[in-house]
Amino acid sequence: MASNTVPVGDSRGSRAIRFGTHFWGLVGMWTTAAACSLAWNLREQRQNILEIGRNNAQTAYEKDLVYLRWLVGHRARDASSSQRG
Repeated sequence: MASNTVPVGDSRGSRAIRFGTHFWGLVGMWTTAAACSLAWNLREQRQNILEIGRNNAQTAYEKDLVYLRWLVGHRARDASSSQRG
């Protein structure tokens, strides 16, 4: 019998369970699960970073538009008051 097998008794005789095979199978499944979790987290993080960037760009654009409208309104008033005087 190999060193990584253990005899298990049943009604038909003894049978060997190979712990090494089960162990490496579990290690493989655990590694696959960890790799999938890492890939999912990296994907989520990338999406969040892009969303934050889009929100920042949109906020800056809207702020520039508000400032431009304010500036145009003030220049129009200044131009009309300077023409009167």
